[in-house]
Amino acid sequence: ILTVQPDKAESLIEEVEAQLRADAPANAEELFCIMRAQRVSILSMQDHVNAGFALGQQVWKERFPDNRRPARGFDWVDEAFLNAMLHLHRKVGDLDAARRVAEFYRTDTDPGQNLFMLTYRACLFATLEIQERQMRAAAQRLETALALCEQIAGRRSAAASLAAASLAGIYYEWHRFD
Repeated sequence: ILTVQPDKAESLIEEVEAQLRADAPANAEELFCIMRAQRVSILSMQDHVNAGFALGQQVWKERFPDNRRPARGFDWVDEAFLNAMLHLHRKVGDLDAARRVAEFYRTDTDPGQNLFMLTYRACLFATLEIQERQMRAAAQRLETALALCEQIAGRRSAAASLAAASLAGIYYEWHRFD
């Protein structure tokens, strides 16, 4: 729902926050932080760069104090948030900052657990590499993601389609139509 209907996702976040304020559990602040991280993702998808950055800086400090990766590894909230931050930096042309987010965000997540997120991440990184004029690296990243998607979920899966569509742009530039 986050990626397909961000307005509905925002409404759900507001509902959850209202419930948390009405009857706060022991981990309420952690849950509020999750909601803020999701808002950054929504703002990023809507290209609200300034608002996304402002909230993103706060969330970064909360989720990654002292720029430390979580000992538990990255969860889906972290992945969505880091993808959003990479996108926001790339959108304003701050490729150095985008690269720092990319380097921070090394995941050892099993691709079978969240294949679409890993493919989306590969597409974001490839977009960054394209902006840095590293077309071969971007193509290799997308080809690897596509092969993995086809192996695990099939050629017609949403994840494979995402990788294939991104790769098609590179192939078009190279006049490679196979």
